[in-house]
Amino acid sequence: MTTGIVSALGRIIRSGNSPFSIPEVIQTDAPMNPGNSGGPLLDRHGRVVGVATQIISRSGSSAGIGFAVPIDTAKQVIPALIKDGRYEHAWLGISGSTLRREIVREMELPPGTVGALVVEVAKDSPADRAGLRGSGRTVVKDGQTLALGGDTIIAINGSAVKGIDDLIVYLTNHARPGDTVTLELVRGQGQREQVGVTLGKRPSSGR
Repeated sequence: MTTGIVSALGRIIRSGNSPFSIPEVIQTDAPMNPGNSGGPLLDRHGRVVGVATQIISRSGSSAGIGFAVPIDTAKQVIPALIKDGRYEHAWLGISGSTLRREIVREMELPPGTVGALVVEVAKDSPADRAGLRGSGRTVVKDGQTLALGGDTIIAINGSAVKGIDDLIVYLTNHARPGDTVTLELVRGQGQREQVGVTLGKRPSSGR
C-alpha cells in the first residue's frame, strides 16, 4: 500500500492504449507500482474512490503523478463488463479543442463565444452523417497554428458546453450508442443552428 494526496479532480487524460480520452480522472501523488493498475484508490476512511489506471513518471520509476478512474465511472462500466464482456462507449466522431479567444477573433465570432471547436470530422461517422463541419483552414498567430472555420458546439441536449472537456464528459456519463442527441452549434460568423446526431459505437481506433 502507498499513500499520497489527491492533487486534482476532473482531469482528462489520453488512454494509454487508445486515442480516446478518459474524463473526470482523479490525480494523486500516491506512488503506483507495476501491477497496481486496476487496484483501488482509497480515501482515509477506507472507501474506494477510484481505480488506478496509469502514472506519468519523468524518472521511469513508480514515483510521479498517478491517475485513477472515479468509482462512479467504474460502477457504470463494470456491470456491462460482467454481463457482456465489454462496454460500448458512445461515439460522435470528431476531434476538437476548446475554443480560444484568439480563434473567436480570427473567425469573427460574437465576443464571449465559448464552446468546443470541431477541428476534424471522421468520415462516415455520426457527426459526418449529421453534417458537422470541421476546420477548413489554418493560420499562424504568434508562432501557433490555429485551426479555423469549424462548427463550435455550445450545448448538447440543453447542457452548456464551455469546452471540449464538457463535451467528452457528457458523452461518457450521459450517452450510449444509439442515443440521439441535439447539438447547438455556432456556424459561420455567429449563426446558431441545432443538429440532431444519432451516436454510434466507439471504434477500436480513430476519433
